[in-house]
Amino acid sequence: GNMWDPRKASADHQAVCEEHERVSELLDSMLPKEVLAEMKSGNLSLAYSYEDMTLLFADIVGFTQYCATHCGEEAVNLVTRLFAEFDQEAVKLGIYKVCTIGDAYVVVNEPRTQLLDKYIDCKSVFSMAMYMLQTIAEVRAEVNHEGLDMRIGLHVGRFVGGVIGTKRLRFDVWGEDVLIGNNVESHGIAGNVCVSQTARDVLEEGQMVDVDFTFNKDISLKTGRIVSTYVCHPNDGGSFGG
Repeated sequence: GNMWDPRKASADHQAVCEEHERVSELLDSMLPKEVLAEMKSGNLSLAYSYEDMTLLFADIVGFTQYCATHCGEEAVNLVTRLFAEFDQEAVKLGIYKVCTIGDAYVVVNEPRTQLLDKYIDCKSVFSMAMYMLQTIAEVRAEVNHEGLDMRIGLHVGRFVGGVIGTKRLRFDVWGEDVLIGNNVESHGIAGNVCVSQTARDVLEEGQMVDVDFTFNKDISLKTGRIVSTYVCHPNDGGSFGG
C-alpha cells in the first residue's frame, strides 16, 4: 500500500501550483495591473497621478437596522456575500476595487497613467452601479428586509495613488476628487445612482448610457468648491434595480 504513486505526486504538485496561482491572483487583484508590473520589475514609484478617473462610492443603506435585528453572523454573511458578488463583477468589467470600509465599497476604472478612453471607463463603472442596485434588490427579497438598499455616488476627476503598507500591501487613493466622490454618495438617495456634474458630462458626451438626469443638490466643500449633483433615471421612466 505504501508505494509511491505517480498520480498522487502529480496531484500534489498540481495542488501546489494551483495554490501558488491563487496567491498570485490575489496579489494581482489587490493592485492595479500597471502598478503590479512596476512592482514586479522593481520600478515601483511612491505615487502615481491619474486623470479623468471615474470613482464609485457605494454604501449599504439600512444595514445598521439589519444588524440590530439579526445576529452578528448573519450580518457578516450578508456583507461578505454581497461584496464577493461585487468583486466578481468588478473583475468581469475590468475595473478596480480600491477598498471596502465597513459596509462601504469603493471602485475606480482600471488605473492607467496614460488615459485610454474616459468614456468607456466611465461606462464600465456605471455598469457596476447598475449591477449593485440589481444585486441588492435580489438580496433584499431573499433576506426579506425591506429597508436594505444601496446608495451610490459617481464622480469623474483626478487623484494620486500609491502602494502603502509593508506586511499588508494595498493601493490607496488621495485627493480632493476622492473626497467629492464620497460626498456625492453620502448626499445621494437610497436605491439610486447620484452623479457629479463632471460624471454627468462624461456620461452625456460618451452617449453610451440611456439615462436622464434630475437635479439632486449642490454640495459645498470645505475648500469652497461647490459640486452640483444629479440623480440618474432610465430614460424609459422605470427604475434601476428591483
